[in-house]
Amino acid sequence: MKYLLLPALLLSIHFSLQAQENVGIGTSSPDPSALLHVSSTTKGVLLPTMTDGQKAGIINPPRGLLIYQTNSIPGFYVNKSAVPASPNWSLVSEGINYWSPMTGNPANIYNSNTGNIGFGTNSPSEKVHIQNGKLFLSRVANTNNDIVFNMPAPQGILGGEGQGIQFQVAGADRGYVNFSTGILGNMLTLSSNSNANLSIGNNGNVSVGGGLGSELLTVFGNALIRNEGSLFLEKTGGNRTVEIKSSESGADGASILLYNNAGLVTIEMDADFGDGDGRVITSELQIRGGSDLAEKFDLIPEDEKNIRPGMLVSIDENLEGQLCITKVAADTKIVGVVSGANGIKTGMLMGQQESIADGK
Repeated sequence: MKYLLLPALLLSIHFSLQAQENVGIGTSSPDPSALLHVSSTTKGVLLPTMTDGQKAGIINPPRGLLIYQTNSIPGFYVNKSAVPASPNWSLVSEGINYWSPMTGNPANIYNSNTGNIGFGTNSPSEKVHIQNGKLFLSRVANTNNDIVFNMPAPQGILGGEGQGIQFQVAGADRGYVNFSTGILGNMLTLSSNSNANLSIGNNGNVSVGGGLGSELLTVFGNALIRNEGSLFLEKTGGNRTVEIKSSESGADGASILLYNNAGLVTIEMDADFGDGDGRVITSELQIRGGSDLAEKFDLIPEDEKNIRPGMLVSIDENLEGQLCITKVAADTKIVGVVSGANGIKTGMLMGQQESIADGK
């Protein structure tokens, strides 16, 4: 048996093997806590370098395996999974601070070192930027599920400054949900483009369309009820007092019903009762603006300038359907007295449109 000695090779490697099986490279006294101790002031230790795809091709990597990734997000990656068949590569450090969740994808949580944090994006544009996902709060016992906003100068609110949420579609198209405190008390406001569209006060008053509501519901503008909808008014106890219907049915018009204390309809206003004419139905009608019952009539031209309240008018014997000032006593063709004598106003004026009974 022949032995070959390589003294040059042995001399070129400076290492020390201690009895406790510590290996030192570049030092004759390796630290007792290290299995391998490398010491140098001019060189470093180069771990295996590979791409993200090559890293993914490692078969059954053990927990704690360390490599350096050269592409995508470069840096040292360590496998944190206890199951080699399901590795969980986590970025250790690379100048910028990163955090990664259990999935091992560094883009899931990202710190840009400019004060912005991204979830699902590596280019967060705001303090907290959530990309392609939702913010979820779980109702778990003994936990605080509130989201607290503090916007020092919210827009479109009433009565002071407070906190708010801003929604922006594009450019100047913005929406706000603001909670303010001030001289008007606590108030929740929904606004768009700095206009308060809906406000809810701490007294329960709701205003729609801007401004402050002095009642439980104040609408600044028009209100619309569609599709045969109705508006009901009830007093304490649930007894209905007023019902306003936009349509009684698909082919009918509107109606208004007034109820008495017993819940019975005592006044009904129907826009197209029966044959389509409007009708008011009630047991008693009281008119306080005038006491005359009058009808319109057509007066002959020569009498139009001379007619006065209190005068008698008769049927003109020469012009059918027209009246004239009565000129003889005991005229058998007298039909009435011109309304308005002695300051008595007309209380009820009757007529029929597009007929001689309407002065046509």
